Amino acid sequence: ALLTIPPGSLSFGKTSRGRIVQAARIPLSGPGYRFFPHIAERRTNYGTDEMKALLPRLGKKVQQRVRGTPKLRVGNVSLRRGGRSQWHVSHQAGRDVDLCMYGLNRVTKKPALVDNFVKYRWRGLSRDGRLVFDSRRNMELVRALVTDELVNVQWIFVARWLQRRIMAAAV
Repeated sequence: ALLTIPPGSLSFGKTSRGRIVQAARIPLSGPGYRFFPHIAERRTNYGTDEMKALLPRLGKKVQQRVRGTPKLRVGNVSLRRGGRSQWHVSHQAGRDVDLCMYGLNRVTKKPALVDNFVKYRWRGLSRDGRLVFDSRRNMELVRALVTDELVNVQWIFVARWLQRRIMAAAV
């Protein structure tokens, strides 16, 4: 009985040196979120049961707080059994995820629908100049992460110049 695997997913080890047993397959699209198209090929949409439940909550919370918010775009979580992948040093235990920050079309000021990550420069413009960093929606995303009652978020990695914009929106 001691060697019986409990029901549900089991994540063990570090995020950069770990595994998942009975990983939850996270649907490529769900209420409030959508993985990038290339994730289906990579098959990096596996994680813990908690991660599977978190993604829809996050997307829906931001959509509730800011009208017109598109689905949260999601990158890698983990491979089915965890462990190393060619795309990340971490993401090995199903407990970390890449979330795409929200952006606005620079001309129309409407929320942008993107199919890959966007790199924003220090002035809040994307490298190609077509998008502007959406401070309000990204502040709501961070708020949803840190106030989630079911998952204790330990780390959020964001470039310093974008952190300042998020904090200014919070103030």
